[in-house]
Amino acid sequence: MNEILRGDPEITVRRLFTRPEAELSQEKDRIEARSGRQQADKNLYFLVELPEGSEAEGILDELNALDVVEIAYPEPLPQPPPVTPDFSSQQLYRNPAPQGIDVSATASIPGGQGENVKIIDIEYSWNTLHEDLGASVGTLIPNGTPCNPFPGDNLNHGTAVLGQLVGTDNGIGVIGIAHEADIGLVNAAVSSGGSCVLGLANAIDVAHNNLSAGDVILIEQQVSGPDLVCTGQGGNTGYVAVEWIQAYYDAIVAATSDGIIVVEAAGNGSCNYDSGAYGTVFPADRPNSKAIIVGAGASPNGSAPARSRLGFSGHGTRVDLQGYGEKVVTTGYGDLQGGSLNQFYTAIFSGTSSASPIVTGAAAILSSIAKENGKTLSPTGVRSLLKTRGTPQDTSSGGALPGKIGPLPDLSKAVLMLMADDLDGAIVLSGNSGSDSGTNAHATGESGEAAGSCVADSQFNSVWWSWTPSASGSAVIDTVGSGFDTTLAVYTGNTIGTLTEVPNGCNDDIDFDGGNLRSSVTIDVTGGKTYKIRVDGFNTSIGTVKLNYSLDADTSVAADTSSPTWPDKTFRADVFERTLTLEWKAASDNVGVEGYVVVQAPGTPVNGV
Repeated sequence: MNEILRGDPEITVRRLFTRPEAELSQEKDRIEARSGRQQADKNLYFLVELPEGSEAEGILDELNALDVVEIAYPEPLPQPPPVTPDFSSQQLYRNPAPQGIDVSATASIPGGQGENVKIIDIEYSWNTLHEDLGASVGTLIPNGTPCNPFPGDNLNHGTAVLGQLVGTDNGIGVIGIAHEADIGLVNAAVSSGGSCVLGLANAIDVAHNNLSAGDVILIEQQVSGPDLVCTGQGGNTGYVAVEWIQAYYDAIVAATSDGIIVVEAAGNGSCNYDSGAYGTVFPADRPNSKAIIVGAGASPNGSAPARSRLGFSGHGTRVDLQGYGEKVVTTGYGDLQGGSLNQFYTAIFSGTSSASPIVTGAAAILSSIAKENGKTLSPTGVRSLLKTRGTPQDTSSGGALPGKIGPLPDLSKAVLMLMADDLDGAIVLSGNSGSDSGTNAHATGESGEAAGSCVADSQFNSVWWSWTPSASGSAVIDTVGSGFDTTLAVYTGNTIGTLTEVPNGCNDDIDFDGGNLRSSVTIDVTGGKTYKIRVDGFNTSIGTVKLNYSLDADTSVAADTSSPTWPDKTFRADVFERTLTLEWKAASDNVGVEGYVVVQAPGTPVNGV
């Protein structure tokens, strides 16, 4: 054997098992005595390392031909880890409404994958080396000296949130809702005096300083409120949204006032913000911060009715929107796929922690699409779009808990409303009667747009609908149920420059809704003809829009089964060269209807039909 191995000075031989020979021999005797089973002698194993280019097979054959060698075989080379399957079909929150937020609706729209915005996640426990995050996760933007107040979390919580937001679209694992967005990380906790403490006010300020208008901050934190009776998930006694704390509220207001969209979790404390413990309006009667507060709703495969409030979720009038608070498939934790920490996936991420990234992703997509079209949405504009066009919370099904957490975003409908800011994106109404809801909080005017003949003062926060009734008749269109002082105008035409206002088609104020200033028009419409409907706010008014439309179709011809007779009339073709419109009274009900005559030839009499 020595002759074979010494033929090449670059061949090295060493013991395979590195513990001392005497220790291995003693261990062998002990195990054999205990088990009664003969053990291999680990001292007889050697590792032969060949230089690159050696004829390994020939050397193996020579070694195996020796009596002293029991067996020689090639040592396996390191292999790549198992390939992670594609779990995206289990991300139900990505599905179309009413099950999910309909991420696919924006996939082919420029800006529709979040590529024009940056999101900053404020929390801790991120694994930036995860296989499904590495290409998209930015570096930490430090807030003081970072620390992790929950080292036992093992880099899971932040990793799970990032998977929902920006999981890479790479054919494995999960796909983030806004996976093309830029992502930043700011630590919520800081090391101070040997302790790890919450430094959230400065964290919000650091995030604010690293973003621009239309970008998004996600605050994955909760704080103790004044009502310690409410107790939610994991004993989260009295936990509420962070803006309850004055400094956090002020930092959030500064960010939203600077055009940055802020999303914060409602908290897992099961607290009712309308209970009075938080003031008449949460938090402590301060003005609305313009942040989006997110509650936790049931998933379609959960134990409660889909989109109903989960018991641990904070709830109340101030809670704007909901996301899945259970059974969320994302990166981290390892219950769906274990193995290496960098290949961990979960199917049970939960809480308002899992709900908030769903709304954050939706907000980022809307903002990104708007930027692609040269517009920057305000925080209230984004919030209103998601709220007014979302899938309603379920409060009626058996087992559905009371307490408002708001709708689940529906990106398909929200994007339609976003595009309705311009005439060519007008929302198409279906049928001869119905209603639609929306908002003008995001809206602006177009070049050349006119406010309508009846409006003395308008700043052009206008949104558009398009309606094509199938029959002729008298139509009533109004904004009863809207949340602000509206103006209303109806036009024919397809472009801003060719619009013609319909007779009686403009209205500023009609005293509906107990004195609130809403708008209503009654107009004559022609079946098959398209009408453009413009809703705006008087002066700079914005809010939720409720548009109602109803057609009283002209059915008098069908109702009159008699055949009206007319005296013969002689017309000269050189005078009347086209079909003529006349008018008569139907005998049965004296309702005015239209008739016509046809000119057949010069001097030929015809009957009206």
